[in-house]
Amino acid sequence: MADPVARKIVLIEGSPTTAGEAEATLEFALRLQAIGREAVLLCDHPSSVAGDPRRPVTVLGYPTDLLGRIFWWRWPGLERLASFNPDLLHARGHLQARLAQILASRLQRPYILSVQSSVQSPKHLPVDRKWLRLILASSDSLREELVNDAKIPRDLVRLIPGGVDVAAFRGCRPPLRGQTAALAGRPRDPQAGEIPVVASVAPLVRGSGHDVFLRACREVLNHRPEIQFLIAGRGPESGSLRRLAHHLGLAASTTFVDYVEESRAILNAIDVFVLAAVEEGYGRIVLEAMACGRPVIVSGVGSFYSLVRDRESGLIVPQHDVPALARAILELLQNPGFAQDLAQQAHERARDEFSQDAFLRRILEVYDEAVSAGTNGRTGQP
Repeated sequence: MADPVARKIVLIEGSPTTAGEAEATLEFALRLQAIGREAVLLCDHPSSVAGDPRRPVTVLGYPTDLLGRIFWWRWPGLERLASFNPDLLHARGHLQARLAQILASRLQRPYILSVQSSVQSPKHLPVDRKWLRLILASSDSLREELVNDAKIPRDLVRLIPGGVDVAAFRGCRPPLRGQTAALAGRPRDPQAGEIPVVASVAPLVRGSGHDVFLRACREVLNHRPEIQFLIAGRGPESGSLRRLAHHLGLAASTTFVDYVEESRAILNAIDVFVLAAVEEGYGRIVLEAMACGRPVIVSGVGSFYSLVRDRESGLIVPQHDVPALARAILELLQNPGFAQDLAQQAHERARDEFSQDAFLRRILEVYDEAVSAGTNGRTGQP
């Protein structure tokens, strides 16, 4: 096997907003280091991804205030990055595109950009064609958006689906075990977790679909008043979502979880996973739910079609369709055997097609290709 070309990588992140994002970022850096690469994490809230002494990873915080971004040369981290002498910068979201552009120019190093959600103003996506080597799209629909709307040359856009560490979710309990007991005529035992829990896990931001989820919960509760609901994540819409839950009469049956370090703890505690998002960018948590063996219900958003096969490894409902979402939730609650079959197929699909090992192989090939392109004299296309 040829020696790696990209030995030192700077990973540029934003701030984690859902359960497990910080852990996933840290684990990715650790996996790079475990195979002989070196990684530095650059993010706006370094405390959220700082590893413990048993898992050392260098984490730097970049300036988030206006003055700090204007006077980059005064930022101490710039000198540390120069001393690290990276081969490549990897911005792991389009919101970090401008930062990657600035750092690549100052450090005179190539960079790649991952796009995992829709770009609100694709025509204004900051791109430095001199130092940009590739843009990685997580789905076919995002790739077409970049090519058609952002006018990025097709040869610069590569499709790289996300990956999940399936082994980390080994041993999750079977979903809807309480439902099986109830249908068999045995009383439910709340202490044994036999009250079904339906959850929506995503940042508390507009577009993530929590409001649609809550309205569907209201309809579900009309038929199954014992069901419990959970919303996990954090973000600016927290207050409005809590008020909506109260307005819909869901306060007693809905729990809000601001943040936990490991998504496995949440996913293992629920029975049905729902993501009614109307925007892309939440594929990772869907894959984690599948790896955990949860039956999943997602909205008809581009990237979800590449993850979930309708009525084979989950259910897909139209965007914004509250009655359809409520019917899908009730179908799984009332047919636990079908739900468990979907969960098993979801787990196998995550294991076979979206493993973290497969993702790591793809991303390492991209890293080395990007650095080789630079050493061969490639500069971006105008």
